[in-house]
Parts: sequence; structure tokens; C-alpha cells
Amino acid sequence: MKRVWYLVMVIAILGLCMTGASANHYVVQSGYDHPAEGTMVSPQPVSFWELPLWIILLQCACLPAEIFGVVQWWGLLGLYQIRGDDLLANETRRKIYDCIRKNPGIHLRGIGKETDITLGTLRYHIDQLRRSHAIAVCEDRGYTHYFENSGTYSTSQQAVLKHMRNETTREILAVLAEDRFASRKDIAESLGIAGSTVTWHMKRLEDDGVIDVRTEGRFVSYIIRDDAESVIRDCRYLSG
Repeated sequence: MKRVWYLVMVIAILGLCMTGASANHYVVQSGYDHPAEGTMVSPQPVSFWELPLWIILLQCACLPAEIFGVVQWWGLLGLYQIRGDDLLANETRRKIYDCIRKNPGIHLRGIGKETDITLGTLRYHIDQLRRSHAIAVCEDRGYTHYFENSGTYSTSQQAVLKHMRNETTREILAVLAEDRFASRKDIAESLGIAGSTVTWHMKRLEDDGVIDVRTEGRFVSYIIRDDAESVIRDCRYLSG
């Protein structure tokens, strides 16, 4: 198809050039070369539409080729969007997409570990998946988490799943799933971690709307929000 296009363009340009060659010749002389023959007049600008017809047509014929060239450069620079039916035809891209679908909330290095694909290749294919809206992205404190973009996960569910990628947070949520009003002391003793560590994780969970904090005097307890609890219970990480 490209060869036919180029051939048509060449024939059109040659035809226009031949038309121009057979047209009347224009002789331009400077008025300053013969000052005695009359009054010197400053040159007047000529608009594009006042040029000979063959020049106008030649310029218009070149525009499609210039536009086509720009579009090709965009394609080479990766500034185009892959069609939906071609998106997952690439084996590597399909492998990355399947990994994200099976591991909601996974981050870049996690995908690399699961798929054994280099980071440079991962970034390229993930960018294509993002441009085509095949995956959703959740930014969190310097980390980017990826999800299947099919309406499967709400914003609150994405918040839960990204925290489930952290082992300590995952264990804390597992305790809360079993003990609805666990305190910081309960969680720390159950997991064998410091109270300050529990506090740090709970602050992140509270900020993302995963848990609520209840205070009664000096006693502080935590409760998982209803919309997050079902996600935690269904998450495959709790099955083990």
C-alpha cells in the first residue's frame, strides 16, 4: 500500500512539474537596474494565492507527503496507540497483562520477578497497556501499583489490594479480619512486632480509608471498613 502511495505522489509531482515547464515564462527585472527609465518602486509582497496555479498545486500536492512523514515519525517515537485487537497479540505484553490480572496491586519489580522480563522491556509494554486503557494505575508514596482495568476493582478495593502486597501489613489485616476490634497491643503480641511498627502501618491504612480508629479514653482499637473487609477475606494471600 505504501509503495502505491509513493508512486501516485511521484507521478502527480512530475505531472505538475511538466505543466509548470510548459507554462509561460516569467522574467523578473529589478526596477533599480534602470533608474533613469522611470520612478523606482519598492517591491510589493505577493500572496500565496497570487502565485501561478501550477506552483499552488505543487505545494498542495506536497502537503499529504509531509503529513504522512510526520505521522510515521510519531509511530517511530511510540506516540501512537495500538489498536485493541492487536494489543495482546504480542506474547510478552500478554504475559505482563496476565501477571497483573492475577496479582492485582503488583508493582513494577514484582512483575519483573514474576515474569522474568527486564525492567526496560516491562516499562515499554506497560506504557502501551496504559495508553490503551487495558490496566489501571494507583500511585502510592513512590510506588506504582497496577490493576486490570475492567471495572473489577473500585478505588477502595485498589487501596486494600496495594497494601496486601506488603507482608507486615498483610499480616496485620489478617489479624484484624479475625479480631474485629483488635488494639495495637493485641496486634503487636500476635505478630511479635513492636507497637511503633503497628502504629506506622495503621496510619497508612487509615489514610487510605482501609480501617477506622476508635478511641475510648486511653484505649485505641482498630476496625476494618465494611467495603474493605470482603476484599481482605477473599484475597488469596489469606488462604495460606
